Amino acid sequence: MKILAIDIGAKTQDILLYDDSTTLGNCIKLVLPTPAMVFRKEVINSKEDLFIKGDTIGGGMLSRAVREHAKKYRVFMTEQASYTIRDNIDVVKSYGLKIVDCDVEKFEKNFKGKIINLREIDLKLLKNFLMNFNENLNIDYIGIAVQDHGAAPPGVSDRKFRFKLFSEILEKSRDIENFAFKKPPGHYFRMNSVISAIKRQTDAPAVVMDTSPDAIAGCMEDDLVDSKGPSLIVNVGNGHTVFMVISERKVDALMEHHTRCLQDPGKLENLVKRFADGRVTNDEIYNDYGNGAVIINAPGFENLKQIVVTGPNRNIFKKTKLNVYYAAPAGDMMMTGPMGLVRCIKKVYDL
Repeated sequence: MKILAIDIGAKTQDILLYDDSTTLGNCIKLVLPTPAMVFRKEVINSKEDLFIKGDTIGGGMLSRAVREHAKKYRVFMTEQASYTIRDNIDVVKSYGLKIVDCDVEKFEKNFKGKIINLREIDLKLLKNFLMNFNENLNIDYIGIAVQDHGAAPPGVSDRKFRFKLFSEILEKSRDIENFAFKKPPGHYFRMNSVISAIKRQTDAPAVVMDTSPDAIAGCMEDDLVDSKGPSLIVNVGNGHTVFMVISERKVDALMEHHTRCLQDPGKLENLVKRFADGRVTNDEIYNDYGNGAVIINAPGFENLKQIVVTGPNRNIFKKTKLNVYYAAPAGDMMMTGPMGLVRCIKKVYDL
């Protein structure tokens, strides 16, 4: 059985071609620039009008590059592509970007400028690369992780809406795998764009999930992580830091903050202890420019069996006095996300 697992972060896309006919150490692993970074360079290097079409992909620095380009040149976008900038068309237009709502093919044919076709999933490109090594991409399942806040209703905070969706998932089930979707809810524009892109390119069954819970699931695939716990597992990403208390492989507590707000070692250490003790509120985290917290069962800091840390900014924990274990599922920290996807695919499809 082969599973293609791709975790698409802010700066890198981490790829694992999981093959159960061999050992994990012999499976193909790649760490490449994230698609948004690739397209960002295209925008920055362009000195003409742009027509941007294609899928909804991760925005971030790409979004900023497009908005800067629009200050000097005209930028046209299809509605689907425009959700890369923001999930609200009126906000996109306020940046000076023009939405193409007429015959797109006719518009493209007559357009004088550079055309950029956004795509986050490009299996043909990956297949051609692997062919150079006499490897194929005959996969049985595919899993993709992306960050998706969800399209908040007018007047509702993006941060509050994102955490509300997380809380609703936990209300249904405390299994970490419940964050993985075969068919995402409609408010997840980017996840739905991913599923559509997959269906255009392969018949393999798929799942998509947010990168934050995906990283936690990946840590649980490290043989040295005590999933029975209670353990505190933390993913320190480029944008978000997510904390989960795991007991008996179930989520007992969840908190998500912005990494930039956790640079002070004393603040971070204090937050970890109070979170494990159940002394952190949702409003406190939101008012500190985080997303929120929900505590179902608080084990108490002194009762934690382990504090497990992963993510590109995990080194912020080295400045604290906390005793932590740095997870490396499949022997590689960069494979934390892909291993989480493999775990969730096996559970979702009962493999």
